[in-house]
Amino acid sequence: MTVLLAVAGDRAAQGFSILQNLGAAGALFSLVRQAAGPWSAMVCTLGFATLPPVVYFTGCGYVEPAFLLAFGSSLLAWAIYKKRSGVLAEGARLRMLGFLGLLAGWIPALKYNGLIYFGLIGLGILWQERKGPTGQSLLRCGMFGLTALPGLSWLAWNWITLGNPVYPLAWFLFGGAGWDEVRALSYSRYFDLFGMGRTFSDYLLLPWRFAFSGKFDSMLFDGAAGPFLLVFTFLAAASMTPWVNRRAPCFFRKELGWMFLVSAAFFVFGTQQARFWLPSHLLACSLAAPAVEIWVRVKSGWIRSGLGLIMIACLVWNGVYLGRQIALVAYYRPVLGFEKEEDFLARKVAGFPAIRFLNRNLSESSRCLCVWTGVYGYYIERPYYSDTFVEDATLKELIQASTDGEDLARRLVDARFTHLYVHLPLLLRNLDPRQLALFSDFVKRGASEVYHYQDFHVFAILKQ
Repeated sequence: MTVLLAVAGDRAAQGFSILQNLGAAGALFSLVRQAAGPWSAMVCTLGFATLPPVVYFTGCGYVEPAFLLAFGSSLLAWAIYKKRSGVLAEGARLRMLGFLGLLAGWIPALKYNGLIYFGLIGLGILWQERKGPTGQSLLRCGMFGLTALPGLSWLAWNWITLGNPVYPLAWFLFGGAGWDEVRALSYSRYFDLFGMGRTFSDYLLLPWRFAFSGKFDSMLFDGAAGPFLLVFTFLAAASMTPWVNRRAPCFFRKELGWMFLVSAAFFVFGTQQARFWLPSHLLACSLAAPAVEIWVRVKSGWIRSGLGLIMIACLVWNGVYLGRQIALVAYYRPVLGFEKEEDFLARKVAGFPAIRFLNRNLSESSRCLCVWTGVYGYYIERPYYSDTFVEDATLKELIQASTDGEDLARRLVDARFTHLYVHLPLLLRNLDPRQLALFSDFVKRGASEVYHYQDFHVFAILKQ
């Protein structure tokens, strides 16, 4: 993706994300196909691939498409190994476990919470091999662990260079260079804000609210999952019942079941952000296969028609919801040439005219401190620094250490900053009286305003 972005631009990188999500859908189809027919596999795949957050985050530059591809591929490889392990020679078993370890190790290489899924797969392999001869079992598990090591190298690099394998998470456990208690608490609280409450009644209403009340680019789950969330969670629960098990047995049911429970708990009691649900939904759609297979096989016409209408209604809801989102953002306009890209960015990116000013007027040797300007540094073509999530931490530290506005300017210059790009009202609301007075003195005596657009201001820092 990085190479495509550099060589061919946004469209090529975005196309690669689409390709990855198609691969994840293909892995899910193949996984369900191990235990059910093609129609069941198609229904389960549609239940996953048309989920609004799956479609939405495909084009947002997030790591989710790659993560889902690696996770889905790992589940497929594990299912094939479990299905065939009884008839494979020892060498073939080791090769399959080596391939599975390589895929599973890639999951935490892409995203920190991949450690959960990697650990679950590893525990599953350990449980599966527990009854074999001790030497063989150790060799098989060792092969899985050895081939997973390349994927864990990023965590090792973090630990060696930053003192924390999951930097900046788990700061209270590991610490970490360049991070502190204030940032760690703010970072944690930021993720806790997603959802619609944490009381008992909120948890009871969570499935319905997440399905229909979520909104993209907001703290309301950062997206709505739609009716397929309810449908496939119900079908997954039904697939675990003895009644379904007798009529449509699945050799991979237990593994998928406990993985889904752990994954869903991580979402419910962790950050309730739509993209963190996607691995759980992939598991739910896989686990739902036996119940879907019974539906496909049922001979009663009205039952099949009724369930078919439910599927169609869910697909229509997804389409309408995504259509409204597309119309709201209108990102198709610059793609199809109906609107200039800069005009689109000025309409959708907060403060973009100020960013355009930075790109056109600052020299290559300048360095800008961004304060409360959001995560739009991607569009800044000059060297800059931004405290993401804790938007004013660096500036506040410098203010606290300063005696007046001129002293603050000297400290900013010593830190190699030449300009300050700030969303001024947000900053002023988050300063205490002393900080506010000192910053006001800095604006008068230590800086010169060179541009402003709405609430976004650019100051040149004066050398004292």
